[in-house]
Amino acid sequence: MMMIRAAMRDLQARRRRFVVAVAGSGMVLGLGLVMSGMVASFSNEAHRTVALADADAWLVDAGAAGPFTATNLIGDDAVATVRADPGVRDAAPVLVARQTVVAGAGPVFTVVFGVEPGGLGAPQVSRGSALRGPGEVVVDRRLEAPVGTAVRIGGESFTVVGQVRATLFAATPTLYVGLDDARRLSLGGQALSSAVLVRGEPGAVPDGLKRMTEAEVFDDAMEPLASAIGSIGLMRSLLWLVAALLVGSILYLNALERTRDLAVFKAVGTSARSIAVGVVAQAVVVSLAAAAVAAVVASVLAPRFPMPAEVSVGAYLSLPVVALAVGLLGVIGGLRRVSRVPATLAFGAP
Repeated sequence: MMMIRAAMRDLQARRRRFVVAVAGSGMVLGLGLVMSGMVASFSNEAHRTVALADADAWLVDAGAAGPFTATNLIGDDAVATVRADPGVRDAAPVLVARQTVVAGAGPVFTVVFGVEPGGLGAPQVSRGSALRGPGEVVVDRRLEAPVGTAVRIGGESFTVVGQVRATLFAATPTLYVGLDDARRLSLGGQALSSAVLVRGEPGAVPDGLKRMTEAEVFDDAMEPLASAIGSIGLMRSLLWLVAALLVGSILYLNALERTRDLAVFKAVGTSARSIAVGVVAQAVVVSLAAAAVAAVVASVLAPRFPMPAEVSVGAYLSLPVVALAVGLLGVIGGLRRVSRVPATLAFGAP
């Protein structure tokens, strides 16, 4: 306890230095937390958009990786075969395509779902009304297109009738139009689809198709972001390393300046372990204070990022654990210095 009190007194005496360490490491940890929120938002948006289809299974071409990355399309004859299966309660084709939409300030790259109005795959809207016929579109609410306004998709005018929360591929807005409209815009009117949405359990998957669960479709939606997620994860790890170096450098510099004080403690019988406990206590205080700063930084920065950063409650709760791990990693150099201080230094001996 004596060494812990001495360590806390030392924090008070050198408070400016430790405030710098807390502020610096807190900023770095906060940025790391925001990056964690960005990765979480990639996953959350894919889950939300896939769940909007409300299907038990997706049937895609057997040679396709999934409905979002496939170029192999399905003809309407396969759709008719699926619908005729006695185990299928409902089935509907869906076409997934990329289109540039002119809305609000200018053109925006979007993902367009072609669905049968009122059928399986047509989303439940949060504002306005659902699709009822051709020339109508349901848009992601982040798009600058209020209900009742007109947007241009592929050079054609569509009226916005509803809004949903649906994005993919790092906040790319998702739109829903009628299946015939989507086929005309993307395929020149050909009767082809990316997948068949199924509710129920088909007795047998038709030849040339394969069944994908919602989890497998989610993985397909995440595949284009695999490199981005890996890069963000690497940057987050580097930020944590920087935070550890900030804490470690401050504590190591502090140990250097207290060399004679530490030698006096050893000369009067204080064990090296007790002295190390005091150094670790300083690291714990600095780390927890940095975690508090990081939480404030993340809560301020996350809403201001152009790309959504959905920082969960669990991420905030795990932040003190991460901060402690970073602080204890940084304190290793200080502990090594403490262990090497000779007691004879207190009497002027080298």
